[in-house]
Amino acid sequence: MKTIADYSQGLYQLRVPDEEVKRDIAAQGFRYDPEVTQTSGRSDLIAEHPCGIYVFELKVDESAEAALAQIKEKDYAAPYRARNLPVWAIDLSFDSKTRHLTGAVHERLV
Repeated sequence: MKTIADYSQGLYQLRVPDEEVKRDIAAQGFRYDPEVTQTSGRSDLIAEHPCGIYVFELKVDESAEAALAQIKEKDYAAPYRARNLPVWAIDLSFDSKTRHLTGAVHERLV
């Protein structure tokens, strides 16, 4: 079975994951919502699991640290704080020419 990391090389260009990705993510116990709109902005992906909530921000030709800064600045974790689960920021950056993952940062927010 593939993990989310297996999809990272092309993840930034996915608007709607293909059926294999959806099936694999669901099989791992995740429920996910792409491009979740909040009052402060829109996160790229929220993945919920019984073990925690994961806020993904993806950047192209920017640093993963810039993605983390955006999650913190716009407080994308706010709607999930009351759920008594850990909330993690997962930040990935990609190179637009090579389409390779160039950086990854994660941090527990709650």
